[in-house]
Amino acid sequence: MRVESEDISYLLSPISTLYSSLSTLTKRVVRNVPKKIPMRQCVGCREMKPKKELIRVVKSPEGQVSLDFRGKLPGRGAYVCPDPACLAKARKSRALERAFSAPLPPEVWEALEEQMKEVPTDAQ
Repeated sequence: MRVESEDISYLLSPISTLYSSLSTLTKRVVRNVPKKIPMRQCVGCREMKPKKELIRVVKSPEGQVSLDFRGKLPGRGAYVCPDPACLAKARKSRALERAFSAPLPPEVWEALEEQMKEVPTDAQ
C-alpha cells in the first residue's frame, strides 16, 4: 500500500506548530539576559574600566599614532583614561611603546597631550 504525502500532512502540522512556538519562547528568554559590558585596561593606571569610559590610542597601519574617540579606526589600539595624569603615567612607564612594539618620538607624546586637552565631552 502506498501512502500519499497529502494523506499525512494533517499529522505533521501540529508538530511543526509546536516547534515554532518553542523557538519563539526560547528567543524571548534569551532577550531578557542583560548584555555583557566590554571591559578594557587603562595602560596608565592599569585599572579595568568599561570600554566606553576609555579613550583608544591607535597606531595606524602606516605608523601614525593618534587618539580614536569612537574606537573605529583601523590599527593596533591601547586604552587610556580621559585623564592627562594617566597619559603621563603611560609615558613614564613606556606602556604605549610596549603596546605598539615601537618607540614613540617626543612629538607624538606632545601631540597626544594636546589632543587629550581637547577631549570632547560626548567621547567619555
